[in-house]
Amino acid sequence: MMTLRYSQQDARLWAAFSGDYNPVHFDKAWVKSQGGSRLSVHGMRALLDVKRFISPEVRRSSFLKCTVRLRRPLWRDTTYLLMCDPNKPVSASVYDLTAQTVCLSCAIAPVNLLLWQKQKVSENSAHQPLPRYIRRFCPCFPTHSSGIFLMPCCFAIFFRIPRCYIRKTSHR
Repeated sequence: MMTLRYSQQDARLWAAFSGDYNPVHFDKAWVKSQGGSRLSVHGMRALLDVKRFISPEVRRSSFLKCTVRLRRPLWRDTTYLLMCDPNKPVSASVYDLTAQTVCLSCAIAPVNLLLWQKQKVSENSAHQPLPRYIRRFCPCFPTHSSGIFLMPCCFAIFFRIPRCYIRKTSHR
């Protein structure tokens, strides 16, 4: 069990790495104009801590499947509790103590890679090479194992491919 609390500095570091400068994480006036009241935490940033918390249990496996449920937003400058689920091996949830609800849950399981079909990656993707992301990730999150950086790197690449990310705006 451990506590989680995310600050503006956490948001800045994650945005510097991922490219996710969505105003929902930085601009309180914008959030209020959209009917909200609080700045939210980058979900992938919180997931990074959850995966780091449960990853020692699966280090012996070569390939893993990660199942994640983002159930409710996590709010900046709010304390959450990260706990392993005693009924499920290699899983954990982030609890909002005030609302008494689960905000995020994650389970990791070994996978037999031979059962997966190979998929061809497009040659003309607009993303930067993976080594650049590795160099960007390590200084921003020096206490995190390099083995859990792949999902955040994929997320960062996703944000840089315009056809994959279309921001929807609310018209009032």
